[in-house]
Amino acid sequence: ESVTSLAAARECLRRSGDYDLVLLDLNLPDSQGSCTVAALSDVPLPIVVLSALDSPDVLKATAAAGADDYLLKVGITRARLIHRITFAHGRFIRRRAYEEAETRRRATARRSIAADTFEMLKPYISCAGAGSRPPFAAV
Repeated sequence: ESVTSLAAARECLRRSGDYDLVLLDLNLPDSQGSCTVAALSDVPLPIVVLSALDSPDVLKATAAAGADDYLLKVGITRARLIHRITFAHGRFIRRRAYEEAETRRRATARRSIAADTFEMLKPYISCAGAGSRPPFAAV
């Protein structure tokens, strides 16, 4: 689907979950430059920028804003566009899988630390619960 404004793009993405990627021009009537990418950074899809702006500063700004790739409109061929879209989508999927695995790993580590701490404190907890004086006192 093709839209001509950032607002229309956000509405399309909100309305339908059937998209695999956002192919984005930086200069839209309601948004310019890397702000356009930043406005879509909450969308769980890869963002490939297709722009006429050949500037290292713009490239860095769009990458910092969340773009997965940046292509110049000048000289782009269909084959190259498909190639870059395919690779951007693959990188995005691998990055998401890594982030999800890292989140699970951290949650498991937190549960493990909590269980270890509980086991370590168990004698003190049961001692205090039995009505006897715990082996330490709080001030």
